Amino acid sequence: MATRNPIHTRETAVMAAHTVNTGCVLLIPTMVVWFTHPGPVYGSGLLFATVILFMKLVSYAHVNYDYRLAARESAQEGMTQISAIIAKYTNTVEDTEGLVRYPYNITLRNLYYFWMAPTLTYQLNFPRCARIRWWLVGSLSLRIFVVGSLIFFLGQQHVVPIIEKATDPISRLDMIGIFERLLKLTIPMTYIWLLMFYLFFHLFLNLIGELLRFGDRIFYKDWWNATTFEEYWRLWNLPVHYWMVRHLYFPLLRAGLGRSQAMLLVFTFSAVFHELLVSVPFHMLRFYAFGAMLGQIPLVGITKKLDQVPLWKNLSGGNILFWATFCFIGQPMAVLLYYYDWKVLNQPSNDHTCSNTGVCSSGIMAE
Repeated sequence: MATRNPIHTRETAVMAAHTVNTGCVLLIPTMVVWFTHPGPVYGSGLLFATVILFMKLVSYAHVNYDYRLAARESAQEGMTQISAIIAKYTNTVEDTEGLVRYPYNITLRNLYYFWMAPTLTYQLNFPRCARIRWWLVGSLSLRIFVVGSLIFFLGQQHVVPIIEKATDPISRLDMIGIFERLLKLTIPMTYIWLLMFYLFFHLFLNLIGELLRFGDRIFYKDWWNATTFEEYWRLWNLPVHYWMVRHLYFPLLRAGLGRSQAMLLVFTFSAVFHELLVSVPFHMLRFYAFGAMLGQIPLVGITKKLDQVPLWKNLSGGNILFWATFCFIGQPMAVLLYYYDWKVLNQPSNDHTCSNTGVCSSGIMAE
């Protein structure tokens, strides 16, 4: 109704309906995971898909809202005759050049394609490839299997034993022992994170793009060369970056906020969803991920200032600081904190009592 009659559409009612819809899409799966207590892996997978769908629906509603306003302004300027001529001679969802025009994009087929496409930002016409290269589909599928197996092997053989032995020094606040576990965890966690990045952003998204003949395959840029944290966040996850800029950052600027205020709200929004993806599946609210995301804000300012110092820039100080922070403080610390709290939460208090032989009842050697 809103698309076929944009002039007389009541935007308040339309946006209220979109708000209720997107809110239910986010709230219902969150409540299901919280109250049904599935495993952390299954819960994280469900919420990950939920957040993606939520962001897609927001983008779909926002972009079509802009097109609806543009159609209304065009109609008010006497452009209805031109639109009628276009509709008369095309009479399909596409114009003579094969490009979809509003409101002929409002179809289930168009919506389903956007839901499956490896992007979070909606547009009327996506670039399309001429055909599916099945040899590439097979190659990507094989690499997904190999990389996924390698991630599982590294996690089981090198990460799990380390974090299990870290519970005792954390409970005793043994800083030397905690530091030792962090050092041991740094290398395998860095490898796992890089492999997961390669698995999802390069292999999986390209596989989906190939099957859908989706032409825009730039999912990341050279974030590993970032000299500031602002540069890293702009390069490492382009689908999310484009969504944040299109649907959050620029609307906040148009609403009258300053750049610093808009950036603060963008990081806060990101922090909330990072915490949602971790805390709800593990059924504990600790706000480690939330605090880590907000902690990026001063790092963005500091590294941006340091990058203007010639000596610091020539020595690649920003890139060294980024990798040191990322490899040591970021991933290993988050894994240790969340695992320890989850272990304590899901085990009886006497599971960590030790016998005279020096072996804890959980099977972990006492430090």
